[in-house]
Amino acid sequence: MDQTVHLRTKPEPRQAGVWPWLVILCSVAFVVYSNLHRLERVDKIQINDIRIKVIGQETIGLKSLQDFLQARTGAASLSRWNETSGQFIRGMESSASTPEHSFRIAVIAGEIRGNDEAIARLDTLSKSGIPSELADDIAALRKIYADGPEALDSEARERLIRQHDFFGRVALTHGLDPNREPRKSVEQSATRMLILVGLVAVVLLLFMVLSIGLLVIGIVLLRKGKIQAAYGSNPSSSSAFLEVFALYLTLFIVFGLMERKLGVVNLNWNWLSLLIMPVTILWAQRRGVDFQEFRRAVGWHCGRGWLREIAAGIGGYAAGWVLVALGLFITAILVKLTGASAGHPFTQILSGDGWHVLALYGIACVFAPVLEETMFRGALFHHMRRRRRWLISAAVVASVFATIHPQGWVALPPLGMIAMVLAALREWRGSIIAPMAAHALNNFIALTVALLLLR
Repeated sequence: MDQTVHLRTKPEPRQAGVWPWLVILCSVAFVVYSNLHRLERVDKIQINDIRIKVIGQETIGLKSLQDFLQARTGAASLSRWNETSGQFIRGMESSASTPEHSFRIAVIAGEIRGNDEAIARLDTLSKSGIPSELADDIAALRKIYADGPEALDSEARERLIRQHDFFGRVALTHGLDPNREPRKSVEQSATRMLILVGLVAVVLLLFMVLSIGLLVIGIVLLRKGKIQAAYGSNPSSSSAFLEVFALYLTLFIVFGLMERKLGVVNLNWNWLSLLIMPVTILWAQRRGVDFQEFRRAVGWHCGRGWLREIAAGIGGYAAGWVLVALGLFITAILVKLTGASAGHPFTQILSGDGWHVLALYGIACVFAPVLEETMFRGALFHHMRRRRRWLISAAVVASVFATIHPQGWVALPPLGMIAMVLAALREWRGSIIAPMAAHALNNFIALTVALLLLR
């Protein structure tokens, strides 16, 4: 089916496309500033604390996640350490970047190497200039090593758990019989996490093998001409779809500011942002683009059939996951070199009942793919593609897409890679259904792994 779009728009001056780009750039700058300000504010309340249930504006960063998993999996046999214990501590030390990290290492060192090793580390940490809250935690830990966990009052015990979660629980069971509660539960929890992390790693490894195979097949079919681009668009000087995207970005920021101002915490309020869609359609009609033209331009059509488009999106994402994995590898290197943290605010709301989890999946796997794909791979990509080749168009859209996400600058490589894969699907299929399916699958995997490991 030929989905070439011919817009019946009036000629417009060359500078007509300038103001939408200014709006987009200003919006992106505002989002970047807000994200940085959020991260700075979170750092002040110790974003690097390892917590399962996070309160307020806090979020779990990549370094924190690494430390959390490292501690939970490594602590599976706290009472039965062998010659690998030194390597385990060195692994924690290599990722430590804050006094809180050093405190947690001291906790684990006390389990592995004894009280003297832990106290020596606490002595060194106390001389380095630390927050008063951490000084209280160090005092509590010293008391545990001197008189046992029972010597702490309830307030000190609650603070250790609140500030350091699993590490606090380990400290509060120090020296207790590993075969009796509460020590038994701590070690069993670590063992379950070890098994779960292993299963996730195996699944991701198998997915990587599948991805490499599909990517090779795709390249071969592309070279043989068996894969053809279904997207098509005639050149145009109209900036209607660029204006649509600028309007979307502006309204989305306004919705976010309103939610923050009103103190809205219910996830269901996010669905109101879908009201942006009819507003952008009305704007396009005002610019001379009727609904049928808008629908074809942004890819709101079933292409070669709903099921085939969804299958193409899933297969295309699987084939492109090699690139996403490469982006994740680059981010891991950046985190290692710079000490920066990559996190997402969603991690602060992972805890909740079944309805809450269902709402999370609805936002991540329905709301975000529909709205973002319509605007990024729909409106903005269509505007760029009418003027530039695919690679330039995809790169511009990917840059905007990655930059406005709240994960931090170190997460730009995987976000950019995901966006490039989605743009390739849009070019290949023409329909926006395939990118939506791929986007939904990506978010489903990320959210499921987060719920399994952090919930």
